[in-house]
Amino acid sequence: KLETLPEDARESVAEGLGRTPLFPYFLVKRLNEAVAHEVWLPTFGLDRTEVTVAAYDRCVRAGDCAAPLDPPSTPQTGVASLPVTGVSWYDAQRYCRYVGGRLPTEAEWERAARARDGRGFPWGWVLDGRRFNHGAVTPGCRDDDDGFTLAAPVGSFPDGASPEGVLDLAGNVLEWVADRAATDRVGYLFDRVVDPQGPRVGGERVVRGGSFELPMFMARATARMRRLPGVRARDLGFRCAYDRR
Repeated sequence: KLETLPEDARESVAEGLGRTPLFPYFLVKRLNEAVAHEVWLPTFGLDRTEVTVAAYDRCVRAGDCAAPLDPPSTPQTGVASLPVTGVSWYDAQRYCRYVGGRLPTEAEWERAARARDGRGFPWGWVLDGRRFNHGAVTPGCRDDDDGFTLAAPVGSFPDGASPEGVLDLAGNVLEWVADRAATDRVGYLFDRVVDPQGPRVGGERVVRGGSFELPMFMARATARMRRLPGVRARDLGFRCAYDRR
């Protein structure tokens, strides 16, 4: 169940983010996250980490996946323990099918990141830059104060885990989800409250989770971005979901 953000939690998150000069920008971004509502989901499984370069390469070598932008062993992007990046939405979907899963819906991804209490970040209510791999304040401005200039090996920030132990839902690399992005730029449709699958039409797909290139406030569990499904970027990866058997 996804719950609306309590008033006291909203104030706590806003207080922490309001210390940055881009707080008005944060408020504008919130317009892309309306309208808060409860969503009910069937039981599902989710990868504990983002899919790694090594795991994805097994699918490539099996002939079931397209090669990513950078081949394995490429410095800073192709190390085995890093999240695989440079894959399109179609590539990610194909890999998940290869391992018996699928891309998570946006609602499933947000349930994993917000837990049962609708928190603002996977670890709780308060923004903490020590718990995830993030960029500097301005989008596209990298910040290595967290120990990593680019992507970090998956699971490098155990203190950023969700209550269920899911890692890297905030920061590191953006993650594809299954849903199309709504053409009116609001959140997933609030008139669908049971296992929502996103809009039936629309050219773009939703990506979630922030990245090493984005400012810290973009790692909010509610933050949403969109990309054309054919895009392949070096700060964009994925993880897979699984239906209960």
